[in-house]
Amino acid sequence: MLINELACTQLFANTGYGQCNFIPDKIFGMWIVNPDFVIKDSDLPALQTFLTNAARNANKGLRLRPVMGFVGAEDSSEETVRQTLGYGTTSSVRDGAYAWMFQFVQGGTCLLKALRAINRQLPYVIFVDSSYNLIGTVKDGGLGGIPTSDYWADKWKLNTGADATTFGVYLSFDPTYINERLAFIQTQTIPNFDISGVRGVQDVLLNVVSSSASTIVVQLKDKCTGSLDFGALYSDELADPAAWSATTPAGVAQIITAVAYNAATQNFTLTFSPVRSTATILNIADITALIGLGVIGYEGIPVTVPAP
Repeated sequence: MLINELACTQLFANTGYGQCNFIPDKIFGMWIVNPDFVIKDSDLPALQTFLTNAARNANKGLRLRPVMGFVGAEDSSEETVRQTLGYGTTSSVRDGAYAWMFQFVQGGTCLLKALRAINRQLPYVIFVDSSYNLIGTVKDGGLGGIPTSDYWADKWKLNTGADATTFGVYLSFDPTYINERLAFIQTQTIPNFDISGVRGVQDVLLNVVSSSASTIVVQLKDKCTGSLDFGALYSDELADPAAWSATTPAGVAQIITAVAYNAATQNFTLTFSPVRSTATILNIADITALIGLGVIGYEGIPVTVPAP
């Protein structure tokens, strides 16, 4: 390259194609992913395990968050911006941004609240279509999340008697990411892959019934419904000190020596030795430890129990 010399390169692409072509189907869901998340060719033979582990990552910031079950879509994408010149010809200026609104019903206000928690943020997403294709963008030689330029989970819409209560999430992003930089994976071609096995983590609330220096009595509730069924379902697995976490506010471990479940009250009684002398930050164990005990897909929200 020399000063005042133009480097003109004509780029051409062949237009032939075979019998098999990728045509995206209806968008059925999306996964919210970390900006650095990527699926590489080497991950495909064990894709089920790779994605399941990503959805259960102990690091919340790195966790894959599935949002599935879309029942409708509205495409309000901006048209290509074109300028009409003085002599009547046109000049295409740029692609218009994609603008998609997805409707969902399953998950209701619980899922909506989780999605609204990241309003004003710009998440990275991978789309899942109704043929179970993963649609993302090229990243580090694999498939990564599409960076959004706008994101908003709308307030829910009223049940009118003619239309059911509906919920929606809006995304906008640059078209380059799924056109020139499109990456896709046809999961139907992967043996034994079940996309329904990639599920989101459910929150569990701890409701302290009573406490003393030697014991804390607690109920476990599903955050979305308030149901106590979680504790009953895993009463044997959770009747294990390893299924719980207790520390002082300074982070010093407090020793739980025994856990007993009362089926009549659906309470867990935790016994401490030595006895507590300070407040306790109480929670069920982290998601990885719970999986090891057979309690899969749950995460507790810690509660502070006052000093005795």
